[in-house]
Amino acid sequence: MRRMQKTITLLLVALCVGTVSLKAQSQEVVAQGATLSITLDKALEIALSENPTIKIADKEIERTNYAKKEAIGNLIPSVSGSASYQRALKDSPMFFSGFMASMLGFKEGDGMRNPSLRNSYTAGVDVTVPLFSMGLYKNIQLANLNVEVALEASRESKVALKNEVEKAYYMALLAENSFEVIEASMKNAEENYRNIKLKYNEGVVAEFDMIRSEVQVSNIRPSYIQAKNNLLITDLQLKLLMGLPLDITLAIEGDLMEFKDEYKRDNNLYGYTLDKNTDLRKLTLQEGLLQKQLQLQKTQRMPTLGAAFSYNLITQNNNFKFGKYIWYDTPTIGLSLSVPIFNGFTLKNKEKQTKLAIDQLHLQKEYVTSGLNVQVSNALNTMSNAVEEIEANISSVNLAERACEISKTRYDSGLGTLVELNDAEVALTQAMLNYNSAIYSYLTAKSDYIKLLGNSF
Repeated sequence: MRRMQKTITLLLVALCVGTVSLKAQSQEVVAQGATLSITLDKALEIALSENPTIKIADKEIERTNYAKKEAIGNLIPSVSGSASYQRALKDSPMFFSGFMASMLGFKEGDGMRNPSLRNSYTAGVDVTVPLFSMGLYKNIQLANLNVEVALEASRESKVALKNEVEKAYYMALLAENSFEVIEASMKNAEENYRNIKLKYNEGVVAEFDMIRSEVQVSNIRPSYIQAKNNLLITDLQLKLLMGLPLDITLAIEGDLMEFKDEYKRDNNLYGYTLDKNTDLRKLTLQEGLLQKQLQLQKTQRMPTLGAAFSYNLITQNNNFKFGKYIWYDTPTIGLSLSVPIFNGFTLKNKEKQTKLAIDQLHLQKEYVTSGLNVQVSNALNTMSNAVEEIEANISSVNLAERACEISKTRYDSGLGTLVELNDAEVALTQAMLNYNSAIYSYLTAKSDYIKLLGNSF
């Protein structure tokens, strides 16, 4: 027993060591307390492997496949065996009538008891084969459609998860960039405050400038704290979507600025079709299920034909000397035909219900299609507006940087005021935040747009 346990343990260790997977990598990171570097592709790969919704969808595919095999199994001959034993508590009567009674010296209706054969044994095998049953074939077609529905549901889960992970990743990049911008602004304000305080101590600048610079630091600090908190929130959200432990440390690779020219590479993105949209495909498959269900209901009007073979062994005796028993076999073969004649209009009412459900589905499909076109239009408009904002913010950032340099030079030379310098720094910070936000808006709108088209997976 110990040897077997040792062998199993060695096999499991070898499997764990030899299998290169992201799950094993993440578990190793957790065990070692190290940092897991995450790119967008890696985040998607881990999420599609570890997210519970994907695992649930895969289980549903497995379940429907077994249901399909069950439906096919109904066409295979079924075999059953049976055995029985009975013992008579007293002698069984034997009755005679007519000619046989007169020959034996009995009156008609007289009888006698059989003094033997109280033990009765029966054993047999029964085989049934469905020769024709249209309902069975429709059930198999229905099972095939259920597998397709499960596959589409799995694809829908992956498309939705990809969209959520992409937006969470972009949000993490936005949080990092925003934190860096505000942190830089905070450090710059603190540096200005130190310089002005030194000048105030030397009597070069007025007390108002020192107080104003200190207030500037205080004004930026809440935004700095909020930006730092946003980093934690986006980090937790990304871990949750990826199915990773919340105590693991993530290092988000990349920078939002890497995607600043993304819109220039998406010239062919705007021609679209909703053929692969998961909502519409699910409705189409549901319509197919209802059509098959209607056909299945109609098969209940059709006859069914089956074949049966039975082979039984029978013996009777009054003792338990089994070796001396004489067994008699009774093989039989036959056909059974069942023809439905009247079912109280229940089938007719079922068919009407199914037809009404199909009509409802058509109306729902039209409504969903209209809604999807509106969502696609909104996504395209958001992308278009984001492109305009990106291009406008490029100029704004350049101008704000130049204005900040000029204001600092003017203030250091005594030609400008601290108010001008603070205003220029605030304008630069806001321009950079707006630039980052515009890039994020474009990327998230594009992700939503691709999700609506259902082109992924």
